[in-house]
Amino acid sequence: MKRLKAAVEGLVTTLIENAGLDPLEYIMKLRAKHKETGGWYGVDVFRGEIADMKVLGVIEPVSVKINAIKAGTEAAALILRIDDLHRSCQI
Repeated sequence: MKRLKAAVEGLVTTLIENAGLDPLEYIMKLRAKHKETGGWYGVDVFRGEIADMKVLGVIEPVSVKINAIKAGTEAAALILRIDDLHRSCQI
């Protein structure tokens, strides 16, 4: 579960960086807001502030993110297996 949390936080960090904002500053603000009030807060990249995503209508199930991470992991594992197979055929 710890790895999943880190992976999802990595997605948020990438979003913040792509918006031209300071990832460290906004991750710390977001963590503080979640600790203070709970769950529905995220980064509004258009206004550059922490906002209630439920109020803004930005609702995405965690299951979508989990499936994306699983699919990416499976694709990477498949590529690594093909690479190993290719190397063993060259010997």
